[in-house]
Amino acid sequence: MLRAAVFDLDHTLFDPTTLPRALFGPLEARLREAAAGLVSPALLDAALADAWRLPFDRVVARHRLPLELAVAWQEAMSVVEVGEPLTPYPDVHDGLRALPLQRLLLTTGFRRLQESKVRHLGLIPHFAAVYIDSLDPPGPVGKRAMLERVLAEHGLSPAEVVVLGDRAEDELAAAGALGMVAVQVLRPGVRPSAEVRWQVADLSGLPALLTRVAAAGAA
Repeated sequence: MLRAAVFDLDHTLFDPTTLPRALFGPLEARLREAAAGLVSPALLDAALADAWRLPFDRVVARHRLPLELAVAWQEAMSVVEVGEPLTPYPDVHDGLRALPLQRLLLTTGFRRLQESKVRHLGLIPHFAAVYIDSLDPPGPVGKRAMLERVLAEHGLSPAEVVVLGDRAEDELAAAGALGMVAVQVLRPGVRPSAEVRWQVADLSGLPALLTRVAAAGAA
């Protein structure tokens, strides 16, 4: 029987591409200065574009950014925070309120930015706890380790937890490896994965999907 739901944040409850572009103006200026002589402007432009949809560590790896530039990026991001209200996906507030499970939030990112996003999205009242796998030094521990922490701190077994996110290779893979129910939320731009059995378009379809999950588990 399911007792708790763990939600990812970006591309699950919130579209990070809607963050104000001006928020990252100082960051971009600092990176262009740090990148001079290390990488081409075109490569940096591509990395900055990817940063709107990919985690920082994947951007660094994908574009093979030099350590000096990666450190400058990390230092600049560590002080970025949102200072104005944000809007989650339209179904989020009602969908979370209607879910009869303990709700937990698990996100990866720079702590100061992620905390400010959660606060300005008005999401804190919906969750019993918020977990951030921080990209600040010493770096993230990974979604599997974070989910194991959730289990230990809330006295849950894997079979009692459903994990909802967009990334089949990250939080959903970790959930499956631990024996949790993994549900891919198919927000615009999210590609359905053949590796994830359960999928839902938005949170309004979640109660019906969880009924199906329970029936499959009882079969």
